[in-house]
Amino acid sequence: MQIRSFRNHAAALAALILSILGSALLPNAHAQLIVPAAQAVATNVPQITGDGVWVEIFPNVGGGGAPQPSALEGLTPIGSVLCPKAYFGRSAAQAGTNSLERFFDDVTYLPGNLRGLNVSNFILRMTALFQVTRDLDKNRATPEIDLGLYISLVGGLHCRVGELTVTNAYRTSSGFLPPIPLAFETEGLYPITLLYAADSNRAATLQLWWQTSGGTAIIPTDVLYQRVDPADRLVNFDTSPASSGARLTNQFQNLGLLFRTLSGDLQATSAKPGIFVPVTPSRVYGDPSSNAAPGELEFWFVEPGGTNASTSPFVDFYVIGATGSVVTAYDPSNAVLFAREYHGGLAARERVTIDHPAIARVKVTLGAGNQNAAIDRLAFRTPNDAPDLRITSLEAPTQVVAGEQFPVRWSVQNAGNRPAQGSWLDYFRHSPDRFEGQDYYLFYERYSGELAPGAGFTRTNNVVITAQYAGLRYL
Repeated sequence: MQIRSFRNHAAALAALILSILGSALLPNAHAQLIVPAAQAVATNVPQITGDGVWVEIFPNVGGGGAPQPSALEGLTPIGSVLCPKAYFGRSAAQAGTNSLERFFDDVTYLPGNLRGLNVSNFILRMTALFQVTRDLDKNRATPEIDLGLYISLVGGLHCRVGELTVTNAYRTSSGFLPPIPLAFETEGLYPITLLYAADSNRAATLQLWWQTSGGTAIIPTDVLYQRVDPADRLVNFDTSPASSGARLTNQFQNLGLLFRTLSGDLQATSAKPGIFVPVTPSRVYGDPSSNAAPGELEFWFVEPGGTNASTSPFVDFYVIGATGSVVTAYDPSNAVLFAREYHGGLAARERVTIDHPAIARVKVTLGAGNQNAAIDRLAFRTPNDAPDLRITSLEAPTQVVAGEQFPVRWSVQNAGNRPAQGSWLDYFRHSPDRFEGQDYYLFYERYSGELAPGAGFTRTNNVVITAQYAGLRYL
């Protein structure tokens, strides 16, 4: 009896799957395309909402049919842009103008390097991580999460979900393709990639819809992510207490975040929409004046709801329209942890990621005049003045035999801002599913001593799973 398909999802600390050859076979009785759990990049659902789709433009290579990935091999896009959703279009009256701005103007403003360009027969490559959760399931009678994918277009399309090609199509008139039924084995984040080819002499449209338990709609920004990260708190300046015109101080103290304006008239604003292009409409945090004084702000971490200084191990936000912005992060001793300049220019959205066990304060210089920048979508890990032990990787062979030893290798890191002292146990169990309950003890390892912030260790143990547990197992 052989144990096989031992897959690692350590990027999200997710389950490690074993398929043990036995008498039981996994049923596949549905007509939908089954998307296996192994194709999710993370099976832990993010605790914050998404930031949209990433779009790259390749000119003079599309048109006349469904594009294939091989068509872009060795090519460099002329530019790229973050969009809150896939809702693009150029009407028949605009056909022949080849204007990128007209294709994107229903969803976002293009950054300066893509404005004023005329392109012919372009291919658009759109990528995102697509969040699937149990509450979206439109057929609760099946164990999978059943969704419908609906795509409206004029032109050519190649679409992949996970590693599955779900459609190749070409339309010469506007309309929806036949619905694509998908059945996801588990919750998680699944890669979705669309290649869209626009003809130069026709209208060009591309819209990505879904059908869920809640009905049919454009797939929203909330479930479209650019990557997996550990943030569990989000400030996006679009809702109360960051109402229009709000100047931030202690409005987010309950989350453990305080703000201070060092210079300029910084506020939540939707002004200068062609310069301050938000990640998610409609507001950013910056100075709305066209003659803005040099702007500078800082934010720092406290115990949630209190005033005692604390730290966070992760901060992530976007700098909007930077022509020379500077971001600097400090630890509790005021030592510099991170310092970087940003020069994306008009309407660009540049991502700032600071990953360190003890981030105490962040300062952002935004520039002056009509060239000043803003920030948007500030995500972070809840401040915690304590050690935080995490399993950061989990490895095992792809095939093992029931009753014989095989190695399990794992790594632990202290992601907190205080040393972990004393002793603790790393417990390992196996289960027939991803959920608590029906779990069976496998082994444990004891660790004693001190683990400093940011420090970690890796261990290996040889273990055995007996033949009585034949079938699909999670570790």
